[in-house]
Amino acid sequence: LGMGSCGTQPATAAAHLLLLVALLLSLTRTTKCTNVSVVCAEHTRTLSIPQTHFLPRPLGTRAALLYDAFLFNNEWEILDIRLAELHTFVHRFVIFECDVSFSGIYKGYVGKDKLLKAHPELASRISYHAISLPQKLRKN
Repeated sequence: LGMGSCGTQPATAAAHLLLLVALLLSLTRTTKCTNVSVVCAEHTRTLSIPQTHFLPRPLGTRAALLYDAFLFNNEWEILDIRLAELHTFVHRFVIFECDVSFSGIYKGYVGKDKLLKAHPELASRISYHAISLPQKLRKN
């Protein structure tokens, strides 16, 4: 943590961060609160930090689906990490690939088959979309 506004000690910055977290948590629904004393060089405050809770989903309602949509441009390592880290949370991966690089140069497509071959276990959860940039926006 960086320096706080009322001192030079990192603990002061931590105290200010705790004050900010308490303020943000106070905006949520709570059932009970926990009192915490925060001390810095210039003042002492007792905070009432709310204990947040999650309400159960009403019967007959569906859970929210999480989609991960992103651009792909031959970054295989990043794709592998992204799919490995998020596959337990994400319901569908939406992958867009353009035939032109960000600098406007034609590069072609890697293609859906190669993407799905690299990750066959997620084939049913990957939506691949090839985007073709209009000729007037290309550099060559």
